[in-house]
Amino acid sequence: DADAKLAEAHAELEAEFKEASASADELRQKLRAQEEHAMQEAEKASNSNLKLAEAYSEFEAGRREASTTADKLQQLLRAQEERATQEAEQASNSNLRLAEAHA
Repeated sequence: DADAKLAEAHAELEAEFKEASASADELRQKLRAQEEHAMQEAEKASNSNLKLAEAYSEFEAGRREASTTADKLQQLLRAQEERATQEAEQASNSNLRLAEAHA
């Protein structure tokens, strides 16, 4: 009778162990799936941040190029204004000499 109870308890423990083992395996699989999903999300975020950094870098390069172009255009405009002022001065002097010659 004691052997039967011992065998029954052993069988119950073995069944509980198998159930706990199956439950642990299921939890491990869920954890692996969650870890894989988290890694994929982290990779997406990393790729997104990389793309954002690349886009910002391209924006900065474009901004610097536009600034350089604006500086060059401003220099050209100043040179043209200076040239126009000199030409106007020369024309004024020429007109003055012409007026003096006719006077």
